[in-house]
Amino acid sequence: MAKASTLIMRNGQGSQLASYDQIWVIQATDGTQYNVGFLKEFVKKHLFTDSEPPATPTDMGAKADKLVQKINKYGQLQDVAPPVLDMATLRFLKMKKLVLARTIQGTCSVCRQKETQHEQICELCGHKHKKAWSGGGACGPTCTCDTWTPGRGGLPANSPLGQCTGFTVNDYEGHRSAKGKLNPFGGSGGQCTGKNDVILMDEIDLQTFKDVVVGAIKAHMPWNDNQTIEGLELVFGPGTGATVLSGDSLTDFNNRAKFKGAKVDVQRNSAVYRIKHWREVIA
Repeated sequence: MAKASTLIMRNGQGSQLASYDQIWVIQATDGTQYNVGFLKEFVKKHLFTDSEPPATPTDMGAKADKLVQKINKYGQLQDVAPPVLDMATLRFLKMKKLVLARTIQGTCSVCRQKETQHEQICELCGHKHKKAWSGGGACGPTCTCDTWTPGRGGLPANSPLGQCTGFTVNDYEGHRSAKGKLNPFGGSGGQCTGKNDVILMDEIDLQTFKDVVVGAIKAHMPWNDNQTIEGLELVFGPGTGATVLSGDSLTDFNNRAKFKGAKVDVQRNSAVYRIKHWREVIA
């Protein structure tokens, strides 16, 4: 049976499109059709999917080991070893990997400090920023570089954070680049935090998702253009939502109650109803 995750739009390399570019044409059982879109990177922040085929008993261990390796590279698993394996455990590991992949954006994979802690330099000549570049002139008497290309060097010598010779892009983005794939969590929009309230799109039947979203929109008819409805209720059913923290252990995650939906803010822009803000969970 089709799941709501099939709605997520991707490019030719399999990466999710930016939230603003995702316009879903949703038709409910009664034939009513609406264009549903998103703002502020809502999709990558709050709609978690699992695009890989379901694990079988024979490959479950290998998938778990691969996930644990990535988790420990991005952050920490918190558990000493992978617990007893089942589909619920794999789902947790995948969600934790996704949250950690987001939280390390803009951090150096060598020293784990934020990119902004490194000195701003010219990527072409490695010198610190000086006003001489602003007019296209040479950066100094011993350097002929006349083009300012922003980059990040090492941590300043007097930095309380310690020494690092130069900024190295985060591990997740490095992994994606090596495979010729875009980083779906990079770029502007969607604040990267250690906590995500998420809808588990693979846990929701596709038609149920459509009916719930369309029903919520219809409940507030008529809409004016550029009108925003705050706290629109989307109730998909028990266990279809979760909160995952970058510091979670499996026990932490399992002891936290799952939820059945979320209240979101939706703005109508012309013929598109854009979900723009996650307000709170519906327990």
